[in-house]
Amino acid sequence: MKSCIVVLGPVMVVALAACGSSSPQASPTVVRRAIAALGVGPIMHVVTEQPTGAVDVDLKTGRRTASVFRDELWTDRHGHRIHFVVSEGGRTVGDLLLPQDVAKSKSAFPPDPGRALASFWTGYRAALKSGRAELDRRGAVRGRPVYWLRFESARPSTSVPHPPTLEIAVDARSYEPVLSRTTFDGRRYDERILVTKAIPYRSADFRREGPSLLASAILHGNSWSTGTSTSHPRASLKTTVDAPWLTAGKSVARLELGAVNPLTARRKQKPSIHGIELVYGPVRDGLAGTRSTTIDELPRADPSIDWKSIPADSVQVDVSKGYGRSATAAHPHPRNTSFKEWTGYLEKDNLYITINTLQGERALLELARSLHRPRK
Repeated sequence: MKSCIVVLGPVMVVALAACGSSSPQASPTVVRRAIAALGVGPIMHVVTEQPTGAVDVDLKTGRRTASVFRDELWTDRHGHRIHFVVSEGGRTVGDLLLPQDVAKSKSAFPPDPGRALASFWTGYRAALKSGRAELDRRGAVRGRPVYWLRFESARPSTSVPHPPTLEIAVDARSYEPVLSRTTFDGRRYDERILVTKAIPYRSADFRREGPSLLASAILHGNSWSTGTSTSHPRASLKTTVDAPWLTAGKSVARLELGAVNPLTARRKQKPSIHGIELVYGPVRDGLAGTRSTTIDELPRADPSIDWKSIPADSVQVDVSKGYGRSATAAHPHPRNTSFKEWTGYLEKDNLYITINTLQGERALLELARSLHRPRK
């Protein structure tokens, strides 16, 4: 689960620099109505949503629900006072307050994510008023007619040959922003805009709501380090599972259980946590190989995963792309190849389970549905 803030924060700052470039002006009517739609309050309130890339799958019904990050921002017109909240599944996972957190932010990733987002929305009104916003085209978002306002970035340079661009889709009737689209390094990032309003100041909007954004393991990916070991000779690998651990069976999803090994999760300056790893498919020297499917089981939750956001009796599925070198009978010489890896997260019987496979989502779901306590 990746945070959209870390990726888009710097992009928005660079794209905002575009407001100083010379580009075709948008229609005066569109600009005037877009400014009026913002309101006149001293505090800018913005709510956006962006898919995390993961999906929650109900193991009983198969129902799929996309996992979404929700960002909420309150900031004054100068960006001196900021409250930035990140939530997933209705639960706050990170909260930033400035200037209160300014001392902590000096040791955090630059630039500060809340300030980056704030810098765009505090400058949005100025960009419209300056006459340098480009009315790029008309279009539709979720069936609603929109005007696309484009903010060009700086000119290409040696260090940044393809500078980011930012487009804002403005509803053709209400003239409120409904979508932001950032294009950076050939990739496109869309954020749905739910609220963009200049509102009166309320002290309640600048009170902390959850754990510090700067220390959030979920948003910063501070995962435990895990490792497996085996004392079993290759000819007599352990393939039995004892309670309280779970097994998916000797054979599932056309994969044979090849090994059951001790798993250790290490945490900085804290006692290690012990579990097991089930290895399905190829086994190399008694351990999982690059093509193996693994099921890791631990009695404690890895803090980098937002387990509480995963609904009961569901598995959260994420897909990532990797690269490596491989050889086949048709091509005996190793060559660079790309592959997809499916990762599933679920909690069952007070165990925190992670499934990794190259066999596709169907195999992952079959493995997750097959997990059960071993029969005596």
